[in-house]
Amino acid sequence: MQTHQSRHLYLQITAMLLMWKKATEQWIAAQNKLLPKCEYQHITFTMPKALCPFFLANRELLNHLSRLAANVLLKTAKKKKIKIGIFTALHTFGQSLNWNTHVHLSVTRGGLSKCKTTWKKVYFTKKKTMPMWRFSIVNLLRTAYKTGKLVIPHQYQNHITDLTSFNRFINPEYNKLWHVHFAKAQPSHHQNVDYLGRYLKRPPLSNSRLLHYDGKEVIFRYIDRKTGKQEKHTSTTFEFIERLIRHIPTKSFNSPYAQVINILIA
Repeated sequence: MQTHQSRHLYLQITAMLLMWKKATEQWIAAQNKLLPKCEYQHITFTMPKALCPFFLANRELLNHLSRLAANVLLKTAKKKKIKIGIFTALHTFGQSLNWNTHVHLSVTRGGLSKCKTTWKKVYFTKKKTMPMWRFSIVNLLRTAYKTGKLVIPHQYQNHITDLTSFNRFINPEYNKLWHVHFAKAQPSHHQNVDYLGRYLKRPPLSNSRLLHYDGKEVIFRYIDRKTGKQEKHTSTTFEFIERLIRHIPTKSFNSPYAQVINILIA
């Protein structure tokens, strides 16, 4: 009975992944007609591994991450008195379907003046972006804790028992250099759409990475980011499904942040 049920669930999962891929292709085709034709910068906002469990235990906090990442760049644009275009995609998964909270963001490397007649170039730097992002995340967690709304992940419950121990835990994370990755700027909006489709509509696992299923075990391949080598992950069917479905957004999850400049740049 359990084998039959697990096989049925596995087939449902693989069908869902195929539908996800089709949705991505359709989305890319539609967006090629919409996005401004200009240069784009792609940025990945990550956080220390120790903080990710807080967003699994407090999934409602995921609603804030895309906006916080976008606000870092919007503040810079506001100082320059321009309006920029931004898309974000929140991911909770790593290559092995581990819980790894991060935000993929694409931003125009320029913006419209207030009068909407002039296009001004703008450049964002890691030196200014990282500290602003780091402060935003730590402040989000501190505020949630102080207002009694933060659920402490089970692995930290013996260590974090009051505000003093919470600060003792989070202060070292705040003092670290967080990884905010700036990819090479893309001159074409078509390349930008491909990037957005890959991240905004991407499923946690593609069917092509599934290597084996015998009714009891699932084996899939993944890239170990530390070594750069391809590895295999083996689990029971139910463990695999449990590992996968935790990355499906809840009903209360808000859509990714998007601000599109409503003109076409020649």
